[in-house]
Amino acid sequence: MTIRTRMPPRQKISDEALKRLAQYWTRAALMRDLMHGVIDKHGGTQEVIDANADWELEAYLAYWLAGLFVVVEGFNKLKLKDARVQKLFHAHLNDLKEFRHETYHFTLSRVKGGKAVRAVNWAEELHEATRQFIGEQISEKTRLERLREFRAKKKGPQVVRARRRKEPEE
Repeated sequence: MTIRTRMPPRQKISDEALKRLAQYWTRAALMRDLMHGVIDKHGGTQEVIDANADWELEAYLAYWLAGLFVVVEGFNKLKLKDARVQKLFHAHLNDLKEFRHETYHFTLSRVKGGKAVRAVNWAEELHEATRQFIGEQISEKTRLERLREFRAKKKGPQVVRARRRKEPEE
């Protein structure tokens, strides 16, 4: 796990854009969690296959990876920058596109099982990198909003006091 020692430069992203990006990430995260639930339920990937539950595992894996592609697609459309996200995405762009394409378009050929299983390691890293980035952006926006609220509360009574001083006494 990478621990960042300093905050990345603040990036301009509207509240609505950040909310939408977080929603897409949450959809992908749900599929990832369901996939891991199947694996945990059976005790491992091979046990899932042995129990003939591989279709369920494959469904969650495919939708997770397709969703992850859309998250990074949004990341790129918003012109966000994060070295870790960009490096992982560009290194596996073709794989993610292939998973997304096969997930949402009928094809006779399919992503091979070994390739799908190998995808989990880098996809986990990409998933975590996007989670960290989105979380940092939300934390920063929350911090700034609290600061604005604090300043507004602090400023409000001062304005009232200043007005009272200016009023002539009767």
